[in-house]
Amino acid sequence: MINPLKQYKTYYAGLERAWLSLTLLLICLLSAVIYSFNVASVAQYITDWTEAQRLILRTVFYGVSIILLPITNMLRYIQLRLNHTFAVKIPAEYYQVAQQRYFFTTLVSLCLVEIPGVFGLILFRLGDAVNSLYILLGLSLLGLYLYRPKKNEFTALVQALKADAEPSNVLDNV
Repeated sequence: MINPLKQYKTYYAGLERAWLSLTLLLICLLSAVIYSFNVASVAQYITDWTEAQRLILRTVFYGVSIILLPITNMLRYIQLRLNHTFAVKIPAEYYQVAQQRYFFTTLVSLCLVEIPGVFGLILFRLGDAVNSLYILLGLSLLGLYLYRPKKNEFTALVQALKADAEPSNVLDNV
């Protein structure tokens, strides 16, 4: 019988760095929001922007934020497929290669979906209403949830690299 704890350590230990990066990005975003509300004084806000200028900037930020989620999804899909297809140079290190590739894929996705939250903070600091901050922050949090590290993606990557790393029998090709 397979020990479930050993199986967990074997297949899912590579997700620890990806989950750590998700946690750190979330902490950075939330601490910036807390700083904006509690620590920064009102005099530090840039309030010399007119409502028309903020409206244009708000429209651009909303448009970029809405387009960013499907682009992130497409980019993540492409990265995951490329992770599966590139062969491992040293077959014994397939698990470490899978960890590195999946971490990079997850980190790129998470950084891209943090951008709407930063846009919300910029708008809030420019004197825009707090509603824009909440909407863009909510969109960023939704992206963090959608593109979080997933065990099934990592397991599929490990299995694909393991299959490629195993030497094939010469007689099978004949």
